[in-house]
Amino acid sequence: MKFLPFLTLYAVANLIAPAYAIPYKGALIYRAVDKNDKEIVIFSGEPDGSITVKAGTVKQPYAGIANRCGMVRIPDRFKNIMSIKVGITTTDTTNLTVMNMPHCHKVTGKMTPTIMETFRLPSGTVVNVGNEPENPVTVEVTKFVTRTLKMNACGFAVLRSEKDKEPFYMIRVEETNYEIFQLPNANKAPKCFDGEGYLPNSWNN
Repeated sequence: MKFLPFLTLYAVANLIAPAYAIPYKGALIYRAVDKNDKEIVIFSGEPDGSITVKAGTVKQPYAGIANRCGMVRIPDRFKNIMSIKVGITTTDTTNLTVMNMPHCHKVTGKMTPTIMETFRLPSGTVVNVGNEPENPVTVEVTKFVTRTLKMNACGFAVLRSEKDKEPFYMIRVEETNYEIFQLPNANKAPKCFDGEGYLPNSWNN
């Protein structure tokens, strides 16, 4: 059994599923700071496994044409779109209502049922409403950046902001969004040496 001066070995008996993961007070996703005082996010999981995380964003333009009812479709098969901006209006797309495409009457330009807010189709496509019928629509699309993290031999992975890029304030794992500031704050991160996990003494407080 190995010890470091400022760390306490994390006893296997105290771990929760998945085996050998290192949660913080029961949380499998939590935040801390690294040796450079940069905020990091830690994910507990199966040793040597992996986790796919959507973190950080990139902006891309999208040009579409509204239909007779003023609706424009923005493809999003993998649900990577975080928000859209049409004109001066920005819409968060991470928790949109999911529904089927309403009927659009080609003569009257009326939709049935009437939808007043942006929504998402079961296929993932985002549908923005209220545009000038049959006119071009320019959309600024903000997408999550997808990253795959590898768990170490102790069962945790560390997510850091990429160099020269703005810190991320929200991450998405599978279908769940996590705001960074709301994650449990461990302050210091665990360590992994030769497959053995060590915890900061501060975790005992």
